[in-house]
Amino acid sequence: MDWKLIVDVAAIASVLVAFIGLLFTARAFRKQMDVQLFLTFTDRYIKAIDTFSPEARAARLAVDGEPPPHTPQLCKQVLRYMNLCSEEYHLYRNGYLAEVLWQMWEPKMRKTLQSPMFQREWQHLADEFHDHPQFQEYVRAVIAEVKKTVVTPGA
Repeated sequence: MDWKLIVDVAAIASVLVAFIGLLFTARAFRKQMDVQLFLTFTDRYIKAIDTFSPEARAARLAVDGEPPPHTPQLCKQVLRYMNLCSEEYHLYRNGYLAEVLWQMWEPKMRKTLQSPMFQREWQHLADEFHDHPQFQEYVRAVIAEVKKTVVTPGA
């Protein structure tokens, strides 16, 4: 057997093994980043929700009933939560957030955005997100879904 052929096959095999190792390393890194994002955003979510009064916390997921009154403090609390949502949305839209994490977080985000309290507060906060028009449109679309399901008298 020709030694040059053996050396060439060994070189190709080494490159192939290195490439496969690199793929596994990249996959492991991506999973670690997903876990880190999950932990970081879960911690921020808990901190944001903990700032809400018990009434506001209950109204956050309520689709009916009267929300607590609009106050500067409530507006600030909602802004903090909305900022978290906008960051999650940005990371997802730009491929930095795994689909599985978005699918886990988005349903509760949508339900929260559709609550009367968040719909009302969004009117005061939408301009805060002028530099993120895609998020503004996302929120408008989510809110519009609720308004479409509301039956108006005489309609």
